[in-house]
Amino acid sequence: MESLTELIKAEIKRQYGSIKVFSDRTGIPMSTLNTAFPKGIESSSYELVTRVCSILQIKRIYDDEITYVNREYYDLVRELESLDDQGLATVKTLLNVERDRCKDKPVVKGYSGPAHVEKTDEHLKNLIRAVLAEEKSRTRNKDSD
Repeated sequence: MESLTELIKAEIKRQYGSIKVFSDRTGIPMSTLNTAFPKGIESSSYELVTRVCSILQIKRIYDDEITYVNREYYDLVRELESLDDQGLATVKTLLNVERDRCKDKPVVKGYSGPAHVEKTDEHLKNLIRAVLAEEKSRTRNKDSD
């Protein structure tokens, strides 16, 4: 996993071309940046870190602990970060289609991600009954065709 310092350096290069241009355009002294990067920007003042992240539009969307608990989520976010505007639009369209498809269906997720399930045994039993009834209905419809 890349450090915040590496992420910031990569974003500066991507958005501004160089640390010097970033310094000139943002008013953050070059000496401050030259001191911060070798030691790791995490060791700099909170104000500097938040200012740089704000300028670069870097937002913290997960904690390191969550990264280790749900690696699949972290990997998906990293993949999304690599897409251009067209790729993101395509993914959003697909997510909307799939969300609409699943909107009225009972959902039981078997991983550490979010779920649309209450944590009561009776509710889970009802969901299982609904899924089994739907499957039975689908099988009957196939047999009658």
